[in-house]
Amino acid sequence: MEVDARGRTLLRAGGQDRAPAADDVKVQISQADGPYRPWFEQVQLMVFGPEGKLRRVLVDGQSRKGARIEAGHAVAEIPWDGRAHEIEFPYGQ
Repeated sequence: MEVDARGRTLLRAGGQDRAPAADDVKVQISQADGPYRPWFEQVQLMVFGPEGKLRRVLVDGQSRKGARIEAGHAVAEIPWDGRAHEIEFPYGQ
């Protein structure tokens, strides 16, 4: 990732760099550690709090379809493959 003149991390979105907005939510999932393999194949993330319209969900910088708003919170499901992932929920007006 790149950093701007103020030291803020720039995020790649839609082919251009931008600074994260104050109402963006970013979740980092660490890679699996050890031999245990869980029975589930997907991870469901629920984000409460930010106001505004959920523009999209980015998983490792790529847009992910299927995210939705339910009763005031965002829901996104991603496949669990044991690798580390970064999930971003950018909100807007």
